[in-house]
Amino acid sequence: MNKQRNSRYWVYALALILLSAIITGIVSYREDYARVQNKVIENLRLNHSLSIAKVSGKLEALVEEISLIAANERIINFTRDNASTYLSVDTVDEEFDSWAKNLVEHFSYYDLIMINKDGDVFYSVAKEEDLGSNLLTGPLRSTNIAELFREITESKSLKGVDYSVYEPSNNVLAAFIGMPVVYQGKMIGVLTIQLPASFVELNIGVHITNIEDYILTSNYIYQHNKSFMPRDSVQFEVDFDKDYVMKNDSLFLYTPFKIENMEWGILSIAPPIVFSENLSQANIWYHVLLSVLITSIISVLIIYVLTARFRGLEYSEADIVLVQNTWHQFMQKNPSFGSDFYFRLKNKLN
Repeated sequence: MNKQRNSRYWVYALALILLSAIITGIVSYREDYARVQNKVIENLRLNHSLSIAKVSGKLEALVEEISLIAANERIINFTRDNASTYLSVDTVDEEFDSWAKNLVEHFSYYDLIMINKDGDVFYSVAKEEDLGSNLLTGPLRSTNIAELFREITESKSLKGVDYSVYEPSNNVLAAFIGMPVVYQGKMIGVLTIQLPASFVELNIGVHITNIEDYILTSNYIYQHNKSFMPRDSVQFEVDFDKDYVMKNDSLFLYTPFKIENMEWGILSIAPPIVFSENLSQANIWYHVLLSVLITSIISVLIIYVLTARFRGLEYSEADIVLVQNTWHQFMQKNPSFGSDFYFRLKNKLN
């Protein structure tokens, strides 16, 4: 009887220790997962802020640059003298061409394009297929540079157009910003800067590994220094109205921002491996082992107390026989004393 009870106590103790280890492990894992999640979100928000500041700063500098370039006397004179002439590689002014090439290289533009007031592209540093085309009637009339030219012609002010695939430049992703060239108060042409996709590269600081970063322009998704794809071709299945969302154990964090009249955004995706690699396994096991140790000590103490308490109530068969014989003897010699002994024994057992 005693051995069965003690065995049952130890079974209960082992079950309690196992249950404590499981609960502690789950709680510790969730707490550490939340810690890693907050760390990732904080890191991404910081890098998004840095990237937005970089892109916005570059745009502000670009606006200043193109305003100064369009007002440069060399540009004005060149436009006034050559706006009605198609300047091929052989006929272009070598001195101006050298100056324009150095300008493009210095500011890391893709191309510097000059358009007359009728929409003819009469000069280009890159001298690609757009040179000599008319943006109003030619094959490029549906491109973003043609859209830019129409907007500048109408507003007579600086304008920009968002990124789109530009066929004359081997189908690279290109954006354009342009400024009227003015002489004696009249617009005589348009100076246009072609921007490469690298203009919107992300300013990733101290970044957690395995995170995917994207710039979302109005029409395209541009992965940092890698590739681009139409925005409509990718379905992220997340609500971009929220700061961040967890979907299929991946974290999506999106930060929208506005460049002039263009709605852009930065999207970062942290897959499950980001969280698993940054979880503190040692910390989780520490809490589990500590819980097992504490539960084991408490269980041993409880078993010891229970065993000691019931030890006095355990009687062998010889003890029972001895009590019975003693009771019978006293009943024969002194019935009242035997009855009293019986009731005392009964109360003790109860």
